[in-house]
Formats: sequence, structure tokens, C-alpha cells
Amino acid sequence: AARRTSERSGLSEDQVLERIKSQMSNEERTQNAHVVIDTDCDLAGTKQQALDAWAKLTARLGADRAGT
Repeated sequence: AARRTSERSGLSEDQVLERIKSQMSNEERTQNAHVVIDTDCDLAGTKQQALDAWAKLTARLGADRAGT
């Protein structure tokens, strides 16, 4: 993967690997996220998670607007 990225980006493989190492892990991303949608399920499950997240967001926005 680093070689392909290097060829595509023009960066050296070492530069690519340094950039990869500097990124947050998936666990860190999950801990910092407001919404996590797990795509390791079928399309219907992913769609339901997205719809649930959207419903929570729009409800929260509505509550915020009502309070101002």
C-alpha cells in the first residue's frame, strides 16, 4: 500500500509511512467521533444506522433551535 501511495503521490515510501504512523488509530477515531456507523454489516444495516444517526441529529438541532 505504501508503494502504491508513493507512486501515486510522488512522496517517498518513508514519507508515506511517516504520514500513516502519524494518523489516529481507528479506536481513537471512534472514541472522538460524535457518530460511528459500522459498515461491517449488510447494506440494510448500514442504511438503518445512517437513518438513526440522522434522526438523532435533526432532533438535536430542533431542540437547540427551540431553546434559543
